[in-house]
Amino acid sequence: HWNKVSEPAAPTAAPSKIELHFSENLTTQFSGAKLIMTDMPGMPNSPMGVKAAVAAGGDPKTMVITPAAPLTTGTYKVEWRAVSSDTHPITGNFSFKVK
Repeated sequence: HWNKVSEPAAPTAAPSKIELHFSENLTTQFSGAKLIMTDMPGMPNSPMGVKAAVAAGGDPKTMVITPAAPLTTGTYKVEWRAVSSDTHPITGNFSFKVK
């Protein structure tokens, strides 16, 4: 059974990285995430993807999302997919705001 155990607190200053911690080891080639800006002041064309690198963290239960550029004021959503060694995928998402 999976548990995602952390996500950024909202609202927040712009994070330089977003870490997702899971209760089981990830199979990195099948796990991943997308960072999407869902709203910002004066933004008519939402949502839009944010260029970010997604990689394994310092331990096998962690996924790290590193935006290519500093995040600007707005609302963001992380959509993630995690696959453990038993090959059972789970997906989820969460949102946070940058002030």
